[in-house]
Amino acid sequence: MNRIAYPGITIRIRLVLLLTGLLACESCGMAQEQQVEVLFPKIFTHITNNNGYEEFVRAVDDSRTIPDVNAAMSPGATLTEKRRVINSQQAREAIELIKMGLQKPVHSPRTAMDENTTFPELSGFRHLGRLMGIQIYVDLADGHVSSAIENLRIGLEFANRVQTDTLISGLVGIAIEAIAEKSFSTHLDQLSYYDCENLLRAMQERLSDEAPGARVFTYEGNFLCSILEHNRTNMDGLIEMLNDETDDSPTSAATATLLEGIRAHPDQLSSAISSVEDKIKQNYAIAIDNLSLPMDRRKPYLQETSNSLDAMLFNSVSIDPGNIVDRYIVSRTKLHMLALHAVIRKYRWEHGILPGSLAVLHRPELTIDPMTGKPFNYIVKGEVYTLSAVGLVKRDENGEPLPQRDMLTLQ
Repeated sequence: MNRIAYPGITIRIRLVLLLTGLLACESCGMAQEQQVEVLFPKIFTHITNNNGYEEFVRAVDDSRTIPDVNAAMSPGATLTEKRRVINSQQAREAIELIKMGLQKPVHSPRTAMDENTTFPELSGFRHLGRLMGIQIYVDLADGHVSSAIENLRIGLEFANRVQTDTLISGLVGIAIEAIAEKSFSTHLDQLSYYDCENLLRAMQERLSDEAPGARVFTYEGNFLCSILEHNRTNMDGLIEMLNDETDDSPTSAATATLLEGIRAHPDQLSSAISSVEDKIKQNYAIAIDNLSLPMDRRKPYLQETSNSLDAMLFNSVSIDPGNIVDRYIVSRTKLHMLALHAVIRKYRWEHGILPGSLAVLHRPELTIDPMTGKPFNYIVKGEVYTLSAVGLVKRDENGEPLPQRDMLTLQ
């Protein structure tokens, strides 16, 4: 797993990273995240000045020398440590570049990708997400709640816009969103009446944006199919790409069987690739549909259990989209909950008491849990309330669902 620290990420390790969720975990460290190499001239050989992605990569280059960003985001980090980071010239310049980039169209700098394509800026984007989280915390510590809300809005928009191609960019965007949300939501007690209004507007703006999950699944499916197509008549290239042997571990049994099948039946390879491409498109189409469905109405994903060449190839190059769909839905659910907290606290300022139920708020677009299609769990005890959502299905070591779920809260 140390490969995550390298400047590039190739398809051979992309699937492992996606399955473990390493890139999407906002709490886990990323060794050597600050890039030694200046990235902008490597990624952009032709500068347009009309693509916000250019400013984002410049921000990565500016931020790579900021000391102690990870330490300032760790539990127990002091306000002094956070101020030291956010008051540096590099941090101010990086955040300003993010803002400038968001004023422009944003699209991937890559016109074509293959199995050797690298994404060196993505860990840097996550680094910038941590920087935004520190800025939000310092804003709140200084009593600048309006500024914190604005920086939360910027952080969430940045998280959305960096999701330009492949599921790795999607997972990085989800991680950035989680950092911004968590930095803000632990201090909801600071909200005034007008802060509640501003927060609600910011969340409604974000929730009305095009959800990135659908476009990322589309890009990923096209990406995988293009790689297979590129190797349709190149058996040796396909074998080299699929071989999962490393210096630390030998080829897995499943891969060895697949490679043996390819070598034994080269005449079947082209038809197997066509079959796999169709299955990838079907699976990701199902994932896109499931992004907007509660858990009990989601469609099942395609699964292959046979030892046919196309089945083995499909299992080798694709992933179960369900885990990624879950991450997107959890992320969106938290934004609904943050908006709903703003509505509840605004009601308390207006009426002097907490709402007795979510129904009295008359906001069905916010009070319904996207995971279940039913109202969020809301309990009032005197002057205190709790708001929670039904969490994801927990599974045992065999992948079988367990009856209990972890409740999802913001605090």
